[in-house]
Amino acid sequence: MIVELSAAQRDLLVALVDEAIESLGPEIHHTFAARYRDTLRAQRRELQRLRGLLTDVAVLEAEADAASASSPP
Repeated sequence: MIVELSAAQRDLLVALVDEAIESLGPEIHHTFAARYRDTLRAQRRELQRLRGLLTDVAVLEAEADAASASSPP
C-alpha cells in the first residue's frame, strides 16, 4: 500500500505515534493480566516499527532534497 503524506502530516503522525508509545509504558507496567500485557507490548512494537518507517522516509526525503539543492542546475 502506498500512502502519500505531506511533511506536516508525517510530522503530526510521528507525534501521535510517539504519544501512543509513551502512554503504553505505564499501562503495561500496571497491567496484571499477562495476556493483555503481551497484547500491549505487541502494540508498542508495531507502533515503534511504524515510527521507524515514518522517520526513515523523512531521512530519505531530506537526503534527496539536500542532494538536489547541491546539484548545479
